[in-house]
Amino acid sequence: MKLSLILLKQVSQFRFTNYVPTRRIPGNVLLGKHRVRRTLGQGEKRDMQQRIEIELENMAHLSRPYLTEEEDNLYERDPVRREREEKALALKRRQEEIPEHIYLKRDLLDRVACWDTLYEGELNNFNEFGDEGEIWFGKSILAKLVETVCQMVPETEKTTILDIGTGNGHVIQRLLRRGFVHLTGIDYSEKSIELARTQIGSNVKFQVMDMTATDTSALDHFDIGIDKGTLDAILLCSSDQRKGKCQAYVETVHRHIKNLLFLVSCNWTRNELLEFFEPRFSLEREIETPTMQFGGRQ
Repeated sequence: MKLSLILLKQVSQFRFTNYVPTRRIPGNVLLGKHRVRRTLGQGEKRDMQQRIEIELENMAHLSRPYLTEEEDNLYERDPVRREREEKALALKRRQEEIPEHIYLKRDLLDRVACWDTLYEGELNNFNEFGDEGEIWFGKSILAKLVETVCQMVPETEKTTILDIGTGNGHVIQRLLRRGFVHLTGIDYSEKSIELARTQIGSNVKFQVMDMTATDTSALDHFDIGIDKGTLDAILLCSSDQRKGKCQAYVETVHRHIKNLLFLVSCNWTRNELLEFFEPRFSLEREIETPTMQFGGRQ
């Protein structure tokens, strides 16, 4: 027992006498001039090589011009590009001549002269720039309307359709694409009819007609009627004329439309529209569209 204690003590002393303390590098071993550099793996080396090759390729592209002199001259002489730039410049000059803001008074919206002026401007824009004009309520509402018509009226080659207040003819153009043949567009603005006929052509019948007139005998009878905003414009007249024009419109529509009337409105509530058309029409279906609320009424 005594011998083992002596041996253990000697071994312990031997180890301490042979221990040489090393000085630790102060601070972060990954930063500074005494940092320890870690060994890169093979994957990291390959990744670095790929990055270097990409940078060399980028430098090669940047060191030479994008277009040769011949290509650059060809681009400058491109007639299509020159025509497009001239049209854009002419449009910019025309827009500079137009006042920044144009407001239509409420009591003017039911006058023919107001809409003639509006559609005459759109006709000039179409002839000069090919602009089809504004789509009332936007493209999404127009697409939903046309899709609903196609779902509820499957006989495209037999059904006769009347577009009430055709404007620039966007509704008729979409129906033509969906296979409908017997289409008629009416509007009480001659400039509107001229614009629609210019855009669509002679394969569609157009007619100048006021739906609130006392005599509409010149108008044929149709299976389907479509009104996208025309009733809104008619009822924006003065309050003393509104009731009479509304009754005249409903009577005319009921007299010339046999089956369905598709109506899009943004000025009147659902209950107001039902009140306008009762008892001549009953609600068949509602098209889901965005709504707005004002004064607690939707």
